[in-house]
Amino acid sequence: MESSIHRVNSITISKRDLTDFGIVEVEVTTTDGEKLFLSCFHDADKPITMEVE
Repeated sequence: MESSIHRVNSITISKRDLTDFGIVEVEVTTTDGEKLFLSCFHDADKPITMEVE
C-alpha cells in the first residue's frame, strides 16, 4: 500500500439529504493545486451527522 502526505490549501464539505439516502462530499485542494474528492453515501434511516466547531 502506498500513502502520501499533502499540504492542504482548502477543504470543502457538503451534505445533501435526499428522499431515501444522503451524500456527504469532501473536496480537498492541495497547495500544489491537486484536487482530492471523497463521497460517502448513507441511508435515510441511518443519517450522518456533521458538527462544526
